[in-house]
Amino acid sequence: MYSPSFARHPRRPEFSFCSSRSCLAVIVLMMLAPVLVAANRPAAVRADPEPADEDGVAAAMGLDRFKLRGRLQVDVGHIGGGARLADRNLGTLVDIRRVRLGAEGEKDGFGFVVEVDFAGNDVSVEDGFGYWTDGRWRLMVGNLKPAVSMEEQSDDLFVPFMERAAFTTAFGFGYSVGAAVAYAGDDFSLRGGVLSTRSLNDPSSKEGYIPNLRLTYAPKVAAARLHLAASLRYRKRPSRDGTLGYAREPQIHQPQVTLVDTGPLPVSRDLFLGVEGGVFAGPFYAAAEWGWLGARLRGPEAGTARFSGGYAGMGYVLTGERAPFDPSSGTIGALAPAHPLGKGGKGALVAHLRFDRIDLDDSSHAVTGGRQNAFMAGATWIPVTHVRLLVNITHLEVHGGPTIERLRLRTGNPALRRFSANVIGMRAQIHW
Repeated sequence: MYSPSFARHPRRPEFSFCSSRSCLAVIVLMMLAPVLVAANRPAAVRADPEPADEDGVAAAMGLDRFKLRGRLQVDVGHIGGGARLADRNLGTLVDIRRVRLGAEGEKDGFGFVVEVDFAGNDVSVEDGFGYWTDGRWRLMVGNLKPAVSMEEQSDDLFVPFMERAAFTTAFGFGYSVGAAVAYAGDDFSLRGGVLSTRSLNDPSSKEGYIPNLRLTYAPKVAAARLHLAASLRYRKRPSRDGTLGYAREPQIHQPQVTLVDTGPLPVSRDLFLGVEGGVFAGPFYAAAEWGWLGARLRGPEAGTARFSGGYAGMGYVLTGERAPFDPSSGTIGALAPAHPLGKGGKGALVAHLRFDRIDLDDSSHAVTGGRQNAFMAGATWIPVTHVRLLVNITHLEVHGGPTIERLRLRTGNPALRRFSANVIGMRAQIHW
């Protein structure tokens, strides 16, 4: 029987905004400053906003286009049940989720994108690739993500909730080095490639490989746009030590807490298959994804362990703007408020509902990672195009998993099979 390791993540300093008035003041200022600044500056309103070229820089560098880019995301949250679940990592947290700086440029169809993340007392390369494009075709080489999942392909700036769907984290759709080719039609797209299991952030990882492919189709039906897509990813020799785990945080970024977690498994390869569907009609949207992963195990429990996960959700732009969707890539886009704050309006407001599920159990191979159901509600206020404030509320129902053993000991009930927890999160975000 495989059991999770509770020390699989390195510990980091714990934070609590209740421990210091100065800490609380800093967080409040960071949340309010972008809005106050934006309210006193004119903001361009575009359906798919792109910052203008840096004045004179592109020409000085001999480029057709150049711009600096970056983002800051500050989270405050609370994971309930710390005392009951006997986990001191639960409770209130403050997290600098992302601090990224980068640049992109292009000359005669050849270009580059580089973005570095400084959050978490660490430095990591996120996007870091060169490309060639003729407007439809695009060839990319560098640090890339596999072509799977609408949420994973959409920028984390624009997804409905603070964290993407549970299966996208659990199944490991991270960056690695390789090459990809993409084609963008008016209402369909194709993207595929071959990546290595080696990342720029972990050059010591094993030299496996990751073929991946995603196809999307978004026909227009009356005034609505449909979304249909399928994707796959195969990983051969995914880790240097021959083990791999699948785990998920509780709908907020807290690496020390994984309520569903297989622990390290002797995985030689795995295969992911995913399907997507959605409808985008004016201010309304509905979207769903489901994915299956088969992990080939070695040793006493040799065979294929099967896991799955997905979500179904909907949302409505209460201020009337169109829910953003790009049919040429099958991704969620940026929403620009029709009446920005500081220009006679109050910005845009969006409400979201979602059910999210991840299943990391496979009794036929003695894997007891647990099953997690998340009932989620959220609101996003966009005062101006490049600023967002998010509030998320989640109720979790967890069956099995690593926490259940501690609960059984604590309650003296060996028959206990499930527990629940509530999570609330808030994010202040600015990008350029």
